[in-house]
Amino acid sequence: MGKLTFEDARQYKLEKLEDALQEIASWADAYPLEQFPEPDFAKVGEALAANGLRLGDVTASNMRHVVTRISEIAKEALKSEGI
Repeated sequence: MGKLTFEDARQYKLEKLEDALQEIASWADAYPLEQFPEPDFAKVGEALAANGLRLGDVTASNMRHVVTRISEIAKEALKSEGI
């Protein structure tokens, strides 16, 4: 990429941020309730406990995965290298 004007750089940055927001939004739409209904968490907790696992640990692990990826998407979009 050659030397950009201020307006070109601003537009480039805006496009990067919009792309990142679109990627995050697509993640949110990836698991519709029609296909993946909410489970009975009491039953899930019992099934996990019967096998020595805790629902909170599984939930925390899933959330870490999601927020880590969202953080990566956001950090990449916020980089201003070359601008």
